[in-house]
Formats: sequence, structure tokens, C-alpha cells
Amino acid sequence: MKFSKNQDLNSKAFAFISAYSKLKTDNLDLDEYNQVYVKKYLEKLEYNTYLACHLLEGLNLESFNSVIDLGGGIGFNTAFFSFIGCKNVVYFDVDEISTRDAKAINASLGLTNIEYYSTGFEDLIKIDLSQSLVCSRDVIEHIYDLPAFFEITKPAKLNRHNTAAVLNSFFRNKEFTNVHHNAELIGSTSSINKHRDSKIAYFDLRKEIIASLMPSKTEKEIEQLSKATRGLIKSDIEQFLFSSTLPLFHSAVLHTNTCDPTTGNWAERTLSFANYKLLAEKKSLKFRLVKYNEFNRNFLKKAILKMLNFILRISKSERLCPSFTIEY
Repeated sequence: MKFSKNQDLNSKAFAFISAYSKLKTDNLDLDEYNQVYVKKYLEKLEYNTYLACHLLEGLNLESFNSVIDLGGGIGFNTAFFSFIGCKNVVYFDVDEISTRDAKAINASLGLTNIEYYSTGFEDLIKIDLSQSLVCSRDVIEHIYDLPAFFEITKPAKLNRHNTAAVLNSFFRNKEFTNVHHNAELIGSTSSINKHRDSKIAYFDLRKEIIASLMPSKTEKEIEQLSKATRGLIKSDIEQFLFSSTLPLFHSAVLHTNTCDPTTGNWAERTLSFANYKLLAEKKSLKFRLVKYNEFNRNFLKKAILKMLNFILRISKSERLCPSFTIEY
């Protein structure tokens, strides 16, 4: 399994893996959550590099004056883009701690030609995107206001956003449903959490918000209202309570999904291609399916995955793919 059809990009990917595999983070004073995240990337370094290549596949990188890594997290894709020689690499992440740690990690790799912004995608309106490639991985499924996201990123020369949150996935549907159930009704059971993520069940958070806004309501009424406002951020909960108005398309794309009402962060929001097209309104979207991970597998697993990739290539089934990239 090659990293890329492009020979130059493929060879640079091998060189990147060699460099990144030597990464030592013990002395970087990383946040505990990010320290764990880096180790997860290193465990599947080849496939994570393949996904970074996938975001660039078929592109003439010289035609872009900047490459923007949106929701960059620990800065893995940012590092890759910088390492292979992309011009003007820009990192965006709303989380200040992730931004700090991405700087530290990438500086330790000798990658210093990167601009870092600790802010949300909304601030992209301050940048001329007309010659930019804007891309992300495992970000779009967490964004609260997707119509606004599509509108703000639309001026870019090209957008590519990868997500593994596949609605009704053949192999992961139960997993995603459990993620939504736990986030909504149980809360975090992990001992290590991102500092801005709530540990409390989202249903209970909405009850607290509703009780504070409507203290005269009974417990039963508050529970009913909390059920009715599943998937809403606090400001939209307030709007619903006093005007009975839901955000556009909310019910049509809710499914089993749910979000943190204090931040708007969705818990692996699984959507279909049709859902994304609905939320993008009149913007033309393309969907590129990603192959299964054949790297570092034993003979039997590799044979099974090769067969799955063959079936995926023939069927082009969105429910069968391990992830997909939205392009516009």
C-alpha cells in the first residue's frame, strides 16, 4: 500500500515517517491528553501519514500560496505539510493548550516555518483564502454550525475535510451509537479528558441550563425540555425555550447525535453524504472515499483488508468506507 500515487509525495512520506518516528515528547511538558494522543498517532504512524497524503492527493501544491490545517490538534498534519515543503503552513485550533503543544512538538522536529493561531474557524474571515488550501482531519464532525462553516470556508481555492464519522457505518455504527449514548446520558468515563470537554452528561447539562432559565418549571417539564433540545448549544436552547424555534435543518440531521451545550462540540456527529449536501445548501460537494489500513498487518488481516478495499473501490459505498473526505 503506497502513501501516494505521486512518486515525489510518496518518497517524502517515507522520509517524514523516519523523522517523526524519532519524536521524543517526555521532555516537552505536554498536556496529559495530548501526550496520549501523540502516542496514538505514533502507533499508527504509517496510516496517519497516508491520511495526510490523502488530503493532498492529485494537487499541484505550488498553486496554493498557503496550506491551512484547521483544528490542527497536536499538529501532526501541520508537521507533515511543513516537512514536505508546502508554502506558508498555517495551524488553526480553538484550544490554547493544543496550540501550545503543537508548537512544542513541531519545534522539536525542527519545523519552525509554521504560523499558529489559537482561534476558531470563524476567524478565517480575516484571511484572504482565495489562493489557500484549507483542510482538516477529524474536525468537521465536531463543528456546531456546519452551514456557517461551509460559508466561511467557501472562499478558499480548495477545501478538503476528512472524517471517520460515517452514518450507519457497516462496521462502526454500534460504536458511534454508543459514543452518542454515553455522551448524552452517562458522561465521560475516561480518566484523561481534554480540558475544555465536559465530563458531565449532556442531558444533565441541558437540564441545568433550562432550570436556570426557567426556575418555575417542574423536574418533569425540565426533563421533557432537555429531551427536546438535544444537540443544541446554550444560546439555541434559550431561543427554543422562549420562541419554540429550532436551528435550520436541526431535526433532519440529528439522528442519534448529541453535542456539549456549553461549547457546541458534537460527539462524533455521524452524517450521510445527503446530510452534508443539505447543510452545504447550494455549494457543490465531492466525496472521496478512503481505503482501509493495510500497513503493518499480518498476512491474513492484509488479505481481508485488500478485499475490503477492492469492494469499496467497486461499490463506492459510503457506509462501507472507514472515512471520507469532503471536497469543495
